Amino acid sequence: MSTRAGTQGTPPARWLLLLPLALAQFICSFAGSNMNVMLNDMSHDLDTTVQGIQISITLFLLVMAALMIPFGKLTVQLGRKTCFVLAASGLSICTFLASHQTSRPRQRRSRG
Repeated sequence: MSTRAGTQGTPPARWLLLLPLALAQFICSFAGSNMNVMLNDMSHDLDTTVQGIQISITLFLLVMAALMIPFGKLTVQLGRKTCFVLAASGLSICTFLASHQTSRPRQRRSRG
C-alpha cells in the first residue's frame, strides 16, 4: 500500500490555527444572545427604547465580525502578547474612565 507524499498524518498544529477564530465567533454570537435576553432591563436602566438597544447590539456585532480578520492579521504581525497587552490596557483605561463619570448623560455616551 503506497501513500502520496504530504497526506500522511496531517499535522494537528495546522488545525489548531482555526481554534482562535472559532472561539471568537462563539464569543460574538454568545454576546449577542446574552444582550438580547436583557433588552427590557437595559432599556429601562438607560432610559431608552428597546429599539435603540437592539440597534446598538446589532452595530456591536457587525463591528466585531468585521474587525475579526483584520485584527487577527495584526496579531500575527505584532505578536499575541503585544496585542493582548495593548487590548487589556485599553480596556482598563476605558473601564476606569467610564466608572468615574458623574452624570447620567455622560455615562450613556461613554458606554456607547
